Amino acid sequence: ARNMAERKQYTDEELTAASKKDIVLFLKENGSNAFHRAHKLGGSVPNICKVQTKGALEAAYKKLWETQEWRTPEDDTELEAAKADAATAAAAAAAEAASKVEEKVVEKKEVPRYTKTVLKKGDGNKYPKIGDLVHIKFKGTVQSTGYIFQDITTSKKKFMVKVGNGQLIKGWDEGLKTMSVGERAMLVIEPEWAYGKAGKPDAQIPPNATLVFEVELIKIG
Repeated sequence: ARNMAERKQYTDEELTAASKKDIVLFLKENGSNAFHRAHKLGGSVPNICKVQTKGALEAAYKKLWETQEWRTPEDDTELEAAKADAATAAAAAAAEAASKVEEKVVEKKEVPRYTKTVLKKGDGNKYPKIGDLVHIKFKGTVQSTGYIFQDITTSKKKFMVKVGNGQLIKGWDEGLKTMSVGERAMLVIEPEWAYGKAGKPDAQIPPNATLVFEVELIKIG
């Protein structure tokens, strides 16, 4: 800030002729922080020029000379401290936002509840996508008892179903998407991605049963 000897007050004619930018620069350089707050002079020079009228700036200029609320070293110290606090707060907010994003990513990354063992490789080219109709053969077994609840591996009949639209248990939906046409695999599916606590009584699948499926992907579409 300038000292009193360095400040030259505009005459009324000079003030009328001065640009908004020149007046704002003077007020920013010479007015105290309290004066800035009282006359809405916070922010950048272009923004102040945009939102303040020429009349309001001229009135603020005259008021500063009347009240002598000149800028002091303490004002500069206060402003620097405020900037530092704002930067710290912004950094903390950014870190918190990043942490929340990371938490969401972790939440969405579900641990697979099945394992797959390839018994025969497929073509390695054609894989089912969500909504695709697939033709498969399979045998389903309750792991704990060895009970086979369905087996169409040896018959000419094929099982047709759409992938990923809720027709299948989740372990099948996820497992089938990793298989290519012609592939035969064993899927061991934990209860969470099979029939869960309820089981499937009509197929004699008990509650909390891990299921083993031998699946062959015959065709897509």
